This record gives sequence, C-alpha cells and structure tokens, in this order.
Amino acid sequence: MMSEIAAEVVDDEEGEESGNEMEDALSAAFDESEAAEAAASPAPEAKPSVESAPESTTTTPSTGDAPPEGTTEEPAALTAPASWSPEAREAWKSIPPEVQKHIDKREAEIRTALNDTGTARQHQTEFQRLTQPYQQLFQAQGVDAMTGINAVLGTAAVLQGGTVQQKAETVATLIEDYGIDISALDDLLVGNIQPQSNDPEVAQLREQLAQQQQWINNQQQQYQAQTNAEQQRLNNDAEQFIKTHEFGEDVRRDMARFFDVAVQQGETLTMDEAYRRALSTRPDILKIIQNRNNSRRNQDAVGSAQAAGRSVPQNSSVAAQAPAPTSMRGALEQAWEDV
Repeated sequence: MMSEIAAEVVDDEEGEESGNEMEDALSAAFDESEAAEAAASPAPEAKPSVESAPESTTTTPSTGDAPPEGTTEEPAALTAPASWSPEAREAWKSIPPEVQKHIDKREAEIRTALNDTGTARQHQTEFQRLTQPYQQLFQAQGVDAMTGINAVLGTAAVLQGGTVQQKAETVATLIEDYGIDISALDDLLVGNIQPQSNDPEVAQLREQLAQQQQWINNQQQQYQAQTNAEQQRLNNDAEQFIKTHEFGEDVRRDMARFFDVAVQQGETLTMDEAYRRALSTRPDILKIIQNRNNSRRNQDAVGSAQAAGRSVPQNSSVAAQAPAPTSMRGALEQAWEDV
C-alpha cells in the first residue's frame, strides 16, 4: 500500500514538473513575440501632458453629407461631338470609354486651336473682302494684294513725311504713270475753276433736293433698323429651335435653303415645317429615327405582353401593330409622329 502511494506521489511530481516546463516554454515564446513586435513598430511620438496642454476652444467641424471614405463619384457620361454626323453620333455609345476620353480630348484641342486662330482668320477674311474689288488693278501691275498695298502705303509715307525733292519726284512719277492732264492740274492749282451759278431758282431747287435726300436717308435708316431687328429676332428664334431639336444642327443649311425658296415664292414657312422638309432630304437621319421607333414599339409591345401575363415575340409584335411604311413620305410622317 505504501509503495502504491509513493508511486502516485512520484507520478504527481513528474506531472507538475512537466507542466512547469510547458508553462516556461510558452512564456518564453510569448516574450520573444512581444520583443519582435516592439522592434518592428516605430516608437510612439511624445505627447504633451494633459496639464500643460491648453484647452481647445474650437470644435471639430462636422463632415455633413461628405461621402464615406473609399467611395468616388462616377464621372459624367461623355457626349458625342456635335460636329459628327448623325450616324456617327448614334454609334457613340458603342465606343469604349477610354476611346471616348481620347476623342473628347482631341476635340477639345481642336476647339482650342480654332479659338486661338479665330482672330487671325477673321483678319484674313476681312482683308480678302477689302481687296477683292481691286484684284484687277493688282493683276495689271503684276503684283499680289500684299505687294500692291505695301507700294501704296510707301507712296503715302513719302508724300506725308518725305523731303520736298522726294515729294516732287513722287508726284511727277504719279502724273506720268497715270496720265494726268497737266493743263487741268494747273487750272486746279491756280484756282481757275468755273464759278457756280448764283441764280435764286437754282439755289431753291438745290435746297429742295437736299431736303428730299435727307427724308429719303431717314426712311432708309428706319427701314434698315427695322430689318436688322427683325433679322436678329429670326436668328435668335432659329438658334433656339436648333438647340432644342436633336438634328437641328445637321439640317441647318437645308432649313435655310427652304426658307429662301419660301421667301422667293411669297410663302410663309414655320420652323417646324422647314425642319420636316429638311429631314425629308436626309435618308440617313430618317433611318435613325425609324430604327428608334421600331425599337421603342418592340419594348412597348413586350412590356404590354408581360403586364398581361403572356409572351409575345418581338418581331411579330411590330409587324402586327405598325406596318412598315412603303414610301419616303410615309417614313417621314411616321417618324415625325414619334419624335
């Protein structure tokens, strides 16, 4: 009996010793882990003591409706360039977004270049307009407009700021080149001019003519002002109409042509009528409108069928509800009703 008790005591002591060894091993491993973490993490910054830190009198502003961190607003969808044709704009949605961004960037660069060179192009246009009536003179001299104008300005500079000798030589050259009559020039220089008549009737007639001319000038100015105001109003209405109609910019010139024809024929034409006539001359636009209408009818038919609890084939629903037009006029009328 004593031997059994002694054996149990020995077993208990051995278990305690093994348990102590396990506990020591775990403690050592835990200490090594803490030491590694302390070495890897940076030392904390020294913070001011609570006693020395002044009390803050400001409050932290609320974020309000600020979006949560990690979220970004979706960029606005890019639109097709207005200078593109209707068919190209219709295919814009099928272009990958990255390609759309590249195209939009290039269009912006083109617009910037056009704006930067707008003044130069305007000056060039104005110069051509001013020199156009005198092209025959330049051609007769065998020079271009720039060279001819430079020569004229050079002559004017000599006559205005040259010496007496330079002025005399320049005038002599002009008399010779342009065949000026010396006798007529001499009469003008010495004042040998036929005196005007002092007849009272002639003076009265001149006064009446001057009054009539003044009245005509006033009437012309009033008419021109009214015409300009009416033209400005029409231009504003046309611009507003074009902005509110998708294909207005594409058929702008066609509409203007129809308006010109209407004016020549004494016909009154509205913006809507001119727009419809202009669309009738553009099969590409009519095709786009008709495709949209067919797609919308398909969707309406499928939606109605689903609401009624039955399935309707898409192709047969369009044919049953809206037969395709057989003429250009029919296509235009159908497209206009659905616009």
